[in-house]
Amino acid sequence: MAAGKSIRLAFFPQNESYSWPAWEILKKTVDASPQAITDNVSVSVGEEGPLRASLSVERTLGIPEVHAVHYADRRCAGRPHRHPYDGGLEQPQYAAQAEFPMSVSNAKAAYDLGIGFIERGNNTATAYEVPALKWADLTDADGSYGISVLNDSKYGWDKPASTEKRYPHQRDLDLGVNHFTYSIVGHKGTDRSGVVAASEQLNLPLVAYVAPKHAGSLGRTFSMLESSTPQIGVRALKKAEDGDGYIVRCYELTGKPVENARITFPAQILSAEECNGIEEKIGAAETEGRSLIVSAGKFAPKTYRVRLAAPAQKSAFEVKSAPVTLPYNTVAFTTDEFYTYYRFDNQRGSFAAELIPAELTCNGVRFVMGEENVKDAVTCRSQEIELPEGGYRKLYMLVAASDKECEALFKVGDSEQAVYVPLWKGFYGQWGWRGHSEAFLKDATIAHIGTHRHQGDVGNLPYDFSYMYMVSLDIPEGARTVTLPENKNVAVFAMTVSDNGIDDVLPVSGTFIRPDVK
Repeated sequence: MAAGKSIRLAFFPQNESYSWPAWEILKKTVDASPQAITDNVSVSVGEEGPLRASLSVERTLGIPEVHAVHYADRRCAGRPHRHPYDGGLEQPQYAAQAEFPMSVSNAKAAYDLGIGFIERGNNTATAYEVPALKWADLTDADGSYGISVLNDSKYGWDKPASTEKRYPHQRDLDLGVNHFTYSIVGHKGTDRSGVVAASEQLNLPLVAYVAPKHAGSLGRTFSMLESSTPQIGVRALKKAEDGDGYIVRCYELTGKPVENARITFPAQILSAEECNGIEEKIGAAETEGRSLIVSAGKFAPKTYRVRLAAPAQKSAFEVKSAPVTLPYNTVAFTTDEFYTYYRFDNQRGSFAAELIPAELTCNGVRFVMGEENVKDAVTCRSQEIELPEGGYRKLYMLVAASDKECEALFKVGDSEQAVYVPLWKGFYGQWGWRGHSEAFLKDATIAHIGTHRHQGDVGNLPYDFSYMYMVSLDIPEGARTVTLPENKNVAVFAMTVSDNGIDDVLPVSGTFIRPDVK
């Protein structure tokens, strides 16, 4: 940091943008001297352990409506320091900025664009707040050393001087508690490839899971792919949309051309081709054994289709399941020609059949779906359904409520088990907007999302989503039947019995922030 300076969260008390307060900051606002948050400071130990320790610093700014809680998080030696913030503001027209006065000096800074970066100069009359995604970097003009500031959710930056960067995190619509994290990374020279990797680690941290003890047929480690150079970053690995092989999306990270880099897979490559963004072939691709050969220009994105041979060593894990035959008694899936004839709910709504596959897989469990325009779902009226033999431990169901979310009581053998059944349409969750809406997130596993649905008196409703949710019930030893609840508001679309071991693998670290948890 610059001599006599420190990183701080500071506030501009009056941003006079009355027409566009949600996204506009005026030049005279950022040119003013912000107020430091220095009142009622308290420091305590938040965590102290062998791998991680943190300090919690709480403070306010004059009025109780402005407060900040700062956690200085020290990870393992040699890794970037993380600084999570919880900040609260109840005053409109305030703007907050995190300031980073640095000892390095350069008239230009580099800003992350997602694919590549761009260099911009100090603030001007028309460019005094600029966008960056996961990081911004200030490297000294002599090219000897640089400092990068990473962040997980704030994308507006300004650079008032050659030694300083700031980014704002408060707008009129952001009244209430704000969570954000920044991290500081230094690097020698002008190579920023390590900065890109660190920003990905901040935004997509490693998630730990616990699993039952097993032999581990793949050994102690396994990797689906590996890049031979930090110049090539892999953005995505997915199954091809048409099911023919895998799609790899990568790009050059440093702004310098790269030749003959390798992306290596766990199995021999049978064939490969270069594709465009919609997975159409545009040319041949070079391969060697298990490696895809990649050459790319400055920041150039590349897409490949790769077809792999069967691996020499396969995982011994297998999900065994068997579908349950259902006594369908209602129509839920309709085509455009028949949505006026059937209704799934009391408002003449139904699922768009063109979006429903013949088979649906969720978390490794396979479901067989009913046919369109005929009875293809079960309205629950205390039906008793026989389960397949085979010693299965779990019963999985695709369910939804037709008119109102509810709790329903299912009975497997003699075991009664309560199930939360969400509504089949609407929103799965939302962030709260003070004075307008409340935050919520349904506690349910989505098995299928429809991007539109049918309404008998209207037609197709685009972006009016439909859902089926997967729930699981334990099957007690010796149980041969499941009895549905007496509740015509609850619909069952499919059932499968399984010994699915995936249910026994559980996360032990957080995967996301719930919008409805303060």
